[in-house]
Amino acid sequence: MILDGRETPVGPDDVMFIPPLVEHELHCTGTEELVLLVITSPQTDE
Repeated sequence: MILDGRETPVGPDDVMFIPPLVEHELHCTGTEELVLLVITSPQTDE
């Protein structure tokens, strides 16, 4: 996960909080399928 220009390794069962308007990237570097759950508040379609 790259969050505001800083790289942080994440793994199974990890949770990341991404503040509003912060640039972020997620790259799957493992060999298994990535499953990602995104929860936003307030709800948005953007």
